Amino acid sequence: MSSYYRLFGSKAKDCVLADGAVVSAGNQAWLNSTADRLNATIRRSVASVNASGRARVARYVNAAQLFRGHGFCDKGARWVFGPIEVALGVDAAAIAHPNYRGQAAYALAFLRARIA
Repeated sequence: MSSYYRLFGSKAKDCVLADGAVVSAGNQAWLNSTADRLNATIRRSVASVNASGRARVARYVNAAQLFRGHGFCDKGARWVFGPIEVALGVDAAAIAHPNYRGQAAYALAFLRARIA
């Protein structure tokens, strides 16, 4: 099972997306904390499955750490689809999902977990 990434960095300022939409610092913090809570739930669920007495059958892969600095309004290259990609023809359902860089980060996280 994999973690979810934070959509925004930890800057406490509004984020203006490519289409002019503004995401307030408060909404960014809420969205990021939602990802953190979801990750904690996934981590606990994996631990519960593994503690059930059966052979270890699940692993928690922390891909979120690789995404730091690559969300909306971060300085690094964005690893998630945003409004600009939709304007260029990407399905709107892809917004906030990993782009090819994000998919590569997930692949790396799973590869590292397999090797560890």
